Amino acid sequence: MGHAGQWLVFADDEGLADQLIVRLREHAGRVVALETGDGFGQIAKDHYESRPGSRQDLRRVLAEFELDENEELRVLHFWTISEEEAPETDVAAFRWAFDRGFFTLIALVQAAHDCRMVRQVSVQVYTDGLSQVDTATDALHPEKGALLPPCQVMPQEIRGLSMRCIDVPAGSDLVEDIFREAAADSKHALTALRADGRYTQELFELPELVGGLPCLRLGGTVLITGGVGGLGLKFAEHLFNTRNARLVLTSRWEPPPRDEWPDYIDQDSKIGRAIRILSPLLERGAELLIVRANASDRDEMQQVVSEAIRVFGPNHGQIHGVLHAAGVVDDGPALQKTREKTGKVFAAKVLST
Repeated sequence: MGHAGQWLVFADDEGLADQLIVRLREHAGRVVALETGDGFGQIAKDHYESRPGSRQDLRRVLAEFELDENEELRVLHFWTISEEEAPETDVAAFRWAFDRGFFTLIALVQAAHDCRMVRQVSVQVYTDGLSQVDTATDALHPEKGALLPPCQVMPQEIRGLSMRCIDVPAGSDLVEDIFREAAADSKHALTALRADGRYTQELFELPELVGGLPCLRLGGTVLITGGVGGLGLKFAEHLFNTRNARLVLTSRWEPPPRDEWPDYIDQDSKIGRAIRILSPLLERGAELLIVRANASDRDEMQQVVSEAIRVFGPNHGQIHGVLHAAGVVDDGPALQKTREKTGKVFAAKVLST
């Protein structure tokens, strides 16, 4: 085995990591197992439990390791292995994957920084349903998609940190392949292990693609979440100009009465900027409706649909297309991210779908 140092293994509920831990302990130095629990605790020698996404618990776990100056701690994360044949698309599945995946990876790096070992940590994230090598047999699990961005971004922010994702088949029996992969180093952010070999994600420049025919019917009604933001307004202009679309735009602010729009048009505000773009469309005959609504609130979005039918009538108020442009921007380095701030970003982009 190429790496015989210290290991921390986030053990899954399905038993895949347990098989690997047995193999690692035959060849490696120290191997510590970590499973999910309601709080930090020691189950047995080199066997602990912690809460998903808890920076505090992970600090206590990492404090159990004493690393020499040039020694590496290799971390294998299996907490999102689910062995589900079909993807889960409900809110509970996303919360489960985010807690065990995205939030735990952020908390792990933050805890490693707190323990002054972040540049000595190499993280491999093992999961199923992240990569589709064979479209006939590999089911993608969208709730696990948030595992990849931390592995792509955090090593760019923190010098010396290594992170990558490895996708395995649901119900994988590739323990020996995982054993070899765990000891290897790779520059690829995403690798897929399959029975017939090892695949890595590569990016290639494509030639110019031939444009297709518009999917939206001429004169159809389009709902644009975040429709009065910068991106949403661009979509609104384009759809009216090219498809004469009726526009239903959601906003975070209460739209003023139409006869008061001239009072806002010169204001340097979100309302003023939106009115400056939308007023020329109205003058050209656009039919548009602005409704204040939270895109992540099911009841409020149902009210938006009902209001469109009320305003445009039952024949024209039916929604023919949806563009999801709502979003919360909260940029910042990984070491400063909190669950509360990140949760707002996910609520706007994920829970609102």
